[in-house]
Amino acid sequence: MKLDLIQELITTQKNIELYKKHHQKLVSEFGVELKRFRTDRKLKVRQFTKELGISVGFYYDMENGFRKPNASILAKLKEMV
Repeated sequence: MKLDLIQELITTQKNIELYKKHHQKLVSEFGVELKRFRTDRKLKVRQFTKELGISVGFYYDMENGFRKPNASILAKLKEMV
């Protein structure tokens, strides 16, 4: 019984680490696409962040893969497409 629990914990920890790696990769890729989205539309950062309702700092954090967008930001981006 104890060995099963230990094995389950090890498997869970491995899955968490894989999720974190995958998640960070997605956040980084989102940042690249976000910048491309903005530049393709020839929008300046201040104009773009105003339309999204976020700060310039938050925008740069997303663009650089340090922060992820919330549902509200994603909805606003979807409206812009």
